[in-house]
Amino acid sequence: MALFVSGTLPGVMAEGSRPGDWFGLLQVATDRGSIAAIEAVGPGAAHLALAWDAATGSLAVTPGPAADYEAFLAAG
Repeated sequence: MALFVSGTLPGVMAEGSRPGDWFGLLQVATDRGSIAAIEAVGPGAAHLALAWDAATGSLAVTPGPAADYEAFLAAG
């Protein structure tokens, strides 16, 4: 299954970003009924918070715990 999304993400996610500092919104164009869950993966995943709304097909992306350069390095 291909997943097609459109929307906006910030061009810069500054070190030390906290919830409310920036906001991204993606719109999923794929059949939303076939999506069971959405999650962030990889070394920086813990620094993002995702909120999936299956009714509208939107995915909000915001800072999770404070984004910190040293924490990214430690995570690999």
